[in-house]
Amino acid sequence: MLQAGDWAFVFANIDYLLEGAVVTVGLTIAALGLGFALGFPAGAIEVYGDGVLRRLVSGAGVVLRGTPIVVIMLMLFFVVSISQSAFVTATVGLGLRSAAYQAQIFRGALQSVDEGQLEAARAIGMSRFEAIRHVVVPQALRRSMPGFQNEFTIVLKDTSIAFAIGL
Repeated sequence: MLQAGDWAFVFANIDYLLEGAVVTVGLTIAALGLGFALGFPAGAIEVYGDGVLRRLVSGAGVVLRGTPIVVIMLMLFFVVSISQSAFVTATVGLGLRSAAYQAQIFRGALQSVDEGQLEAARAIGMSRFEAIRHVVVPQALRRSMPGFQNEFTIVLKDTSIAFAIGL
């Protein structure tokens, strides 16, 4: 339970705390945006892709999902050195890992749409790409919302790990 002295500390440092909240929200939005930009195509490749590209995307996803986020961030910041900015490095690290998880969310959502939907779209003259784009993807995006909401929560919590690289 907070006591009077504790509240005085909070109010004395409110600017610092608000700045931290802004960085946390910004990092979460940026990482989720990068994760979506990479994860949705990766999920589609895992469902509709062929051969080498499918195996490459799947393998990269397994590695990213299996590596702790602190290791990813430390490797990107100190070994690969993608940027001098801790914010940029944390965004890329969180975004790549989020992309690996979002790819699985979208893969499952795409696979959950009945094959008959694709066949019906093809029967009325749509190409395979048009059928996927106009019939399957809208249904899959709606079905992926619960998983995406969970991913949002996970990325929000994982932003705290960015302290390891000085953010």
